[in-house]
Amino acid sequence: MYKKWIEDGNGVDEGDTNDIILQCYKYDRQRVELFSERIKENIEFPTNSCCLMQHKTTYSAKAPGGSGSERTELGLMRGHSYHMTDIKKAYLGETTLRSLFNGREKVAMLRFRDSREQEKKPPGSPDSALSEGNPFAFSTDVLSRLRSKNSDWQQIKDSERQRIGLNFRDPREFWMPIEDVVSEFNEVSLCRLVTENVFISTGKKWRGSSITGKWVDGPRDSSMDRSGGGDSSQETFLHNPQYLFDINSETEVIFQLLQFVAEEARTPSVRIHLLMGFHVIKVEENRETRLHKLWDHTPVVITDDHKRTREMMYRGTMTKGRYILLPTLYKPGDESSYQVRALSQTSQINLKELKVDEPKSLNPCLCFSPEIEWVTVLIVENAEILNTNPQNWMSSKVNPFCIISCEGKTVKTEIARDDTHPEWNSAYVFYRKKPDKPISLKIFNKNSLMPNELIGECQIPAPITHSPTPLDAQISRKAKASDENSDTISSGTVHLTILTEDNLMAV
Repeated sequence: MYKKWIEDGNGVDEGDTNDIILQCYKYDRQRVELFSERIKENIEFPTNSCCLMQHKTTYSAKAPGGSGSERTELGLMRGHSYHMTDIKKAYLGETTLRSLFNGREKVAMLRFRDSREQEKKPPGSPDSALSEGNPFAFSTDVLSRLRSKNSDWQQIKDSERQRIGLNFRDPREFWMPIEDVVSEFNEVSLCRLVTENVFISTGKKWRGSSITGKWVDGPRDSSMDRSGGGDSSQETFLHNPQYLFDINSETEVIFQLLQFVAEEARTPSVRIHLLMGFHVIKVEENRETRLHKLWDHTPVVITDDHKRTREMMYRGTMTKGRYILLPTLYKPGDESSYQVRALSQTSQINLKELKVDEPKSLNPCLCFSPEIEWVTVLIVENAEILNTNPQNWMSSKVNPFCIISCEGKTVKTEIARDDTHPEWNSAYVFYRKKPDKPISLKIFNKNSLMPNELIGECQIPAPITHSPTPLDAQISRKAKASDENSDTISSGTVHLTILTEDNLMAV
């Protein structure tokens, strides 16, 4: 279908080039509005920000739309997209061309291809792009291949053009100087294709994943209610689809949200896009269920405000942690289909849809398995470690980390290297079937060769609080044979925040 649109000039309108690439490929598309001052400031030569990388990056530019003539002064079709196929620094050197351009040694040139081949009519024909007051468009073979408002380009012969490297691979291609690109185009779309080529260096490879879904209006608070609206609809905001993913180290990421229109509305004349956006929320390190309420420990770290658009993209840096991505429509109850794409340069971002509100029991005998009664969030903030006598004779450094256990579930914090005042600020969620059984917290010293050494431990009852409650817990360890007059020795304090609810839908 898309091949026919490209080959048939009447099938592709002003916006469909981007939609075709969006639909067919996994890539990051960055749309840049062209302003003369911005281009001249940031692009002394276009490769500063438009580095052509063969299979990895493609470009398309769109000529400004508007009323009046269908073509611009240089013969570009108004509102039509052109593919950028090359960027070159043309060295004029000691050629005669240098005198034509006020002694300039080099000229920044961009090569474009018209996706719809236009037949070049003779100037006298009724369908010719050449008209009175428009002496440049399609007036000669040279001007159809070198388009510029600078009349000096008319004096360049084919042999001179080839000498400075302005060659063509396709009869539909033409070259333009950067100054004319800025004045003739108002938008550029940069498309970074995802490559699986193993020979591309790791630092230059974008790894991508995608997932499709639907915003569906269903019974309130049911598993079929997946159209909760934007963040202004606080009661239903988290009813939207939720996608879990991990960031293993600080990295640059790209998120893209595409909206699919209904089958009956795919023609451009009736295409309507709903207001959509997406949000990224940092959650507990071990969360595997849907999030039901926002707390201080679950901040919204990325918000891309709602727009009436086909697609939207965010590019930025994220720190290590576990996150949830929510694609949203502005109005609760609106329905549509979408696709979410996630890209990273360090590791694959695997999106996993969260469907359940609480963990499912793995016990085959459900009748003998107790139900979940409480949900507890434990935030390990920091600690002060005392009386440290590392057993490892090779090193006197203390590398503390926590191990937290609750009803068979165990989690571990990061290792704080050589630090007796470690900062963790890590949150964990536990679903508890035995509320009378306390949560166990142990702090160990990480040793490279020797077994890890227990620094201290404590038991945390974690009763119902209904709100985040600070707790300073004393940690201790059993006394050694050399220690007198005490069975245990205090080894420090760990600072926690605890939130416990008997309503499982409150966390």
